[in-house]
Amino acid sequence: MKSVVRKSVVFRGVNMTLAIIGSGFGRTGTMSLKRALEELGFGPCHHMEEVLSNPEQVTHWQAIAAGRPVKWDEVFAGYRSQVDWPGAHVWRETAIAYPKAKVIHTTRPEELWWTSFSTTIAKLMIDHKNMPLPPHVHAMADVAMKLIAHKTFAGKFADKDGAIAAYRLRAEQVRAARRRAPRRRRPWWRPWRASRR
Repeated sequence: MKSVVRKSVVFRGVNMTLAIIGSGFGRTGTMSLKRALEELGFGPCHHMEEVLSNPEQVTHWQAIAAGRPVKWDEVFAGYRSQVDWPGAHVWRETAIAYPKAKVIHTTRPEELWWTSFSTTIAKLMIDHKNMPLPPHVHAMADVAMKLIAHKTFAGKFADKDGAIAAYRLRAEQVRAARRRAPRRRRPWWRPWRASRR
């Protein structure tokens, strides 16, 4: 069986309302979820891959990292769903901006997540200054340091205990938000476990 790799087609300038918001950390099956959502008609799906493929996206995330206001319809123009960082960092804000959207929180066993995260995303954040990357990727790595390393992990992204504590905290924040959400006929939050990315 042949494997088919498809690149998302983003409709620039088209306002689409996010229908799905991903609150889970990177390395919790977000790429698999992105592909599944796109197959199910919730694409294009915003993911870090989209930012790295589209340099014009970086300015939005620089503004967010600097604490400047942004228009979410511009940040996610052309997308029907969002998973992974950097969007997962602003899941609360986007859930308010798109109140009809469903929030999906992806998880995987903590030890497996740490093993994957520490050898990929954390390693890139540590080493990116010395890597020969395109300018927009360097700029996005700087944004990731602000949003992910410092705000999400309080600087402890390379420390196993500190990183796992932040991982647990996010899951609890999403559960707490679910408990506070008004009851609907169908729950707005769906846990989704992944054994791989």
